Amino acid sequence: MKLKGIYRFYFLISAFLGEFSMGVMFLTIPLYAYQIGIPYLSLEFGILGGARGIALILVPLTMGKILSRFHHSKIVPLALLIGSIMAISHFLSHSYLELLLSGIVLGLYAGILFPSVEVGILETHRKASRGLRNFNISWSSASIIAPLVTGLIIIQIGIKFPFIMMFLILLLMSITGMLLKRDSKK
Repeated sequence: MKLKGIYRFYFLISAFLGEFSMGVMFLTIPLYAYQIGIPYLSLEFGILGGARGIALILVPLTMGKILSRFHHSKIVPLALLIGSIMAISHFLSHSYLELLLSGIVLGLYAGILFPSVEVGILETHRKASRGLRNFNISWSSASIIAPLVTGLIIIQIGIKFPFIMMFLILLLMSITGMLLKRDSKK
């Protein structure tokens, strides 16, 4: 497989895992927050749910400049590394403030990953329409699978396991992207 094809596959898997991780987190965080004592019907719970929005609003303002300065093949592994840090920070959280800060990192992760992956996918496809189609199929299929997998994991293993699972998966994908970049220089 040519390097361009390998990168295409890496970006499509990254889009899938990006949405998959968001789905996992969106389901797990409220359940975990309730478990550690944050009242379900409270302003704090709503703020916790919207914490990622703070970063999602601010990050896109700078992503165009970042993507024109640094190649997306470097940014995607960095975003996935931020995602792995986000997942483990949720696992280690035991208070409202810790979950709130982890939620902001979740928004930072998504705000960096998705534009970078989309540019990478478009660059590795001959036709933009095919690239966008594949990008949308990749992430949207994860939005179907993530709730099913997360529900099963929480029931069978426990409420904190999805955080560990996403930490390991995103870290592995980040390392893979870093190794791809190094291999392409040879």
